[in-house]
This record gives sequence, C-alpha cells and structure tokens, in this order.
Amino acid sequence: MIAMIQALSKSEAAYVAGLAPAVVDRAIDRVRFGRPYVEYGGRTRTVSPKGVFLIAADHLIAKDVAAAARSKLRRYLESELQRKPIEAMGVVIVPETAVPLRVDLSDIADAVSRRLRNLEAALEHIAEVDEVQAGAPTFRGTRVLVRPVAAALTRGVKRDELKTDYRLSDDQLDAALVYTEARPARGRPRSTAALQT
Repeated sequence: MIAMIQALSKSEAAYVAGLAPAVVDRAIDRVRFGRPYVEYGGRTRTVSPKGVFLIAADHLIAKDVAAAARSKLRRYLESELQRKPIEAMGVVIVPETAVPLRVDLSDIADAVSRRLRNLEAALEHIAEVDEVQAGAPTFRGTRVLVRPVAAALTRGVKRDELKTDYRLSDDQLDAALVYTEARPARGRPRSTAALQT
C-alpha cells in the first residue's frame, strides 16, 4: 500500500497511532525522531505515517524496555523503515544489545496501517471548501455538515434515520466518526448537557 497521506497533524497522528494527542506531542517535543519522520516548521509540526508507527511502537515498549535498549531499538527501526513499508514490520531483533532484544511489532503495524487506511477513506468522503458552508467540513458533493452528523451518531441516533434524513451512505457515516476523532473541533468542547437538547 502506498500511503496517500504524506504528513499528519498531531491530532491525526494520535488517531492513527491509537494514542492520546498528549503522548504524540510529548514524543515530538522530546525530539525522539527526526526527519523524515517528524518535520518541524514554524509553529506547525507534522508526522509521516512511518513516524506515527515509530511513536506507537516506542510508546508500547516504553514500560518494558530500558532506556538504553529503547534508544537502540528506535535507531534500528528508523533504518528498517527506510527500506520497508509499515506493513512489513513484524518481529524485530536488535543486534546491538547485550542480550538480543526481540520485539513483535506486527500488531502495531497492522493497527497503524488499518487506521491510516480508515483516515484516508474518510478524507475521500469529506471536503472543506470555503464556498460551501464557510469552509466547515461537509460531505463531498453535499452541503451536509460532518460534525453534527457525527455528534448525532455519538448520541445514539440510529444510522438508518440519518441515512434517510441526509441521504448518506454507511461509508459516509463511518467517515464522519473517523474525521471528528482525527480532526477534533478547535476550542473548548461543549458540555454534554448542551448536546442533549
């Protein structure tokens, strides 16, 4: 699979990694991974899909592997990812440790690849065009806003009802949920009481 997305924002990277945005932010701030995995520019920082895999793998092994061995594993993974796609990452043996370190990263590779595909599929269904709804995310080819549909799904509104009311497909409804998780609205979230009225 060739990744359509080349650079992810912090919140998108957190979604793809399956981690909290604070964990991704901390990994970026501590400069654990450099270019081409993490790009620093002005006030923005982006993470490549392979960088997301590195952050997810590093977070998984952090509680079980000592810092020195983890550093060697990071460097080894960086060199492996120069030659291999994420999907090809499986059992990794780090040869430079006193005792050979053997880590199975296939579950992480599968999860990151799956969530990256989900995000790519969601972005194909959603558009942000300035002339349509003032640039708010809408379903491509419609004027239907994504965030209210996702909020309705989260509140428990039946999918069939939303599909009928807004003429949406199941793929579009799934895209709304993925989109709102990967790109949360800016600012303070509304209280749940405000959503129930």
